[in-house]
Amino acid sequence: MVIAIIAILVALLLPAVQSAREAARRIQCSNNLKQLTLGCLNHESAHGHLPTGGWGWRWFGEASRGFKEDQPGGWCFNILPYVELSQMHNLADGANNAERRANSAILAATPVSFFHCPTRRPSVTYPDIGNSFFNINRPQGAGRTDYAANAGDAGDNDPDDIYADGSRNESGPPTIAAAVAHVWRDTYHRGVVYQRSTVAIGHIDDGTTHTYLLGERYLMPENYSNGRDPGDDQNAWVGHDRDTLRWTDQPPRQDTSGLSYQWEFGSSHSSGCQFALCDGSVRFVSYSIEKRIHQVLGNRKDGIPVDSF
Repeated sequence: MVIAIIAILVALLLPAVQSAREAARRIQCSNNLKQLTLGCLNHESAHGHLPTGGWGWRWFGEASRGFKEDQPGGWCFNILPYVELSQMHNLADGANNAERRANSAILAATPVSFFHCPTRRPSVTYPDIGNSFFNINRPQGAGRTDYAANAGDAGDNDPDDIYADGSRNESGPPTIAAAVAHVWRDTYHRGVVYQRSTVAIGHIDDGTTHTYLLGERYLMPENYSNGRDPGDDQNAWVGHDRDTLRWTDQPPRQDTSGLSYQWEFGSSHSSGCQFALCDGSVRFVSYSIEKRIHQVLGNRKDGIPVDSF
């Protein structure tokens, strides 16, 4: 009888305990987004624009190349000095080419705790099964991110990984010098971070309180740890890619086995997805948000007001 009573009490208490733990994890996830957002805004204050989206998924960040269009790495790499991780950002700076490539591969495999949602997965080194890189050695693993920047409500979701217009150096891998000299086409993303972007706060015509900056990104649960999802096969420090950028043409979705939505925002939370706005605030957005409102929040300059969401 005593055992039966204990079992009943455990059954009654377990959901409450699990709910409390999830509430704590969601708060931590919100704090992560807040920290990343402050890093982006501090970057904007220092350089006059939000972090660039970089070049493409086969280009890795290089500290010596600065923070503007000539920086191959994406937003995660570029905010490292503004989230108290300057040592990571500068790990390969000043080394000769061989040392830089080797040290960059070490950085590629290094996880950072606040780039991960604790509800979804731990901050550890995951398998690297993506393409080889043009400017670093092949890493032994990948430090990933569960957060993506807002690239817009629609656009070129899958740009060429070498040059934006698809042209290539047929004689071999492209060089940094060739990429810098290349005339990149102007992408038609309408978000705040995208390929070779330098979007300033003043460019956000709809206002910072009405425009997404960062959000959680969708991932299939069965691929949390294996790197087999096309939107989760690179490390966090690469340039423009669906690993680090997402779009708002569809509402956010809850992580669901068997369903791949590699372009979209989403999370493993039960009722919604967390977003940071360009004013620095963090909001919990329901999966049932009206599609048109979600699209508008991803467009920095459509002129459509959003009163509430």
